Amino acid sequence: MKKPKVLVIGLDGGTPEFIFKKFWDKLPNLRKLGEAGVWQEIETTTPAVTPPAWTSMLTGKNPGKFGFWDFVFRRDFSYGEKELVGSGKIESKPLYSYLDEAGLRCALINLAVSYPPIKLKNGICIGSFLNPDNQKSLGHPENIYKEVEDVLGEPYLLDAARVGVNFRDIPKDEVYELIKKMDGQRFTLLKHYLKKVEFDFVMTVIMGTDRLGHLLVNMVDENHVHFDKSSKLKNAYLDHLQFVDREIGEVLKFVDEDTYVFVLSDHTVQRLDSRFNFNDWLYDQSYLKLKSGKPKKPTTLAKADVDWAQTIAWSEGFMEARFYINLKGREAQGAVEKTEFEKVKAELQEKIKTITDQNGKPLKVEIIERESVMWGPYAKYGPDFLVRLNDANWANNAVMGYDNYYSYNTPIGEDEGTHGNKAIFIGRGQGLDKSLAHRKIKLFDLTPTILKIFDIEAKEDFDGKSLI
Repeated sequence: MKKPKVLVIGLDGGTPEFIFKKFWDKLPNLRKLGEAGVWQEIETTTPAVTPPAWTSMLTGKNPGKFGFWDFVFRRDFSYGEKELVGSGKIESKPLYSYLDEAGLRCALINLAVSYPPIKLKNGICIGSFLNPDNQKSLGHPENIYKEVEDVLGEPYLLDAARVGVNFRDIPKDEVYELIKKMDGQRFTLLKHYLKKVEFDFVMTVIMGTDRLGHLLVNMVDENHVHFDKSSKLKNAYLDHLQFVDREIGEVLKFVDEDTYVFVLSDHTVQRLDSRFNFNDWLYDQSYLKLKSGKPKKPTTLAKADVDWAQTIAWSEGFMEARFYINLKGREAQGAVEKTEFEKVKAELQEKIKTITDQNGKPLKVEIIERESVMWGPYAKYGPDFLVRLNDANWANNAVMGYDNYYSYNTPIGEDEGTHGNKAIFIGRGQGLDKSLAHRKIKLFDLTPTILKIFDIEAKEDFDGKSLI
């Protein structure tokens, strides 16, 4: 029997509204791939953020089992989320470890959570935008950066940005050129390793689809508050999707028809209508107390001189709002008795449901209980509940010190998009067919599926189930 092979191409921020609906007929290679197998809008993690989403896919589990739910998180009951994600902080066995232990050759290119470098006995790892800006720490083996530069003929771009500068702070036309260069490098490396080595499992994540969404979704969504059809970049979003589609078509020439191919995303990047400054609101509602008064300019909670002993609740998060209640016996300076916890939470949620937009129009408020989106040994450190506004077209702003409850951008820079908890899924291979059309596929179904393809048994408490 022929040994199976699997190729996974992640399109970070790949949005069903645009890929499957608005531009589907202009993306022939993705469409052909989907029609040969199955394609579907799927659910991702909540919060819908890159590190937990891809890690959910690679562990087959929800964030409460592998340990984090954003770029930063807490691993105790401290105030604030201060730990940064890293490959060594994944508290569940990832897919690539199973494959490596089974003697399968793996190539990992640009996985979000791949620093410190993932060390494989039988493969390679090339890092991502979460790596330090040091080519020598790019991946594994230690000298991989030399091989990468030889293949590319230039240094590897960790992100579509300049050293020490967030991509949001660079002129959009310049970032667009960097995005094209960055994604071009990923595809060059992908084709190189598919051609050079008989890998069993290859996965790469294309990041430009996320960056372009954050910068230019206002060029493609007519309902965007900053919709701009006159910009010289008005066609850039579609142009780049078509570039990605062409490159995927080229990549598929390097694999045979029996290779399992998955193309998927981790979340949407959809239009941002506004942000709600929840910590300013919590302060005015007397849930959050400060020792020296409200800041006069935008300030993080870490610098806002919070009176934790008197604070009832606070908010974190850049997409969905994450609410923590200051519970006695849990947080060091807890202010809420255990017997009052459910009452306080319910009252706070009812008040949140009454918030409006700038014009007094009610917002669609979705209260998400922690237990519905994360469970397992690390869930207890997560938020007590989350809030999604207007189907995630509104986002949270955890920074406080504004003169009202509404802000568009935050101190990290200009941003036209926000994340939603939908994603794309395209799968081709034996057993991936139209019979799956009625199944509600989730991101964490991928690891059990790929283990099934390779006939690897794993006695794990997976949340996902094999699609085959």
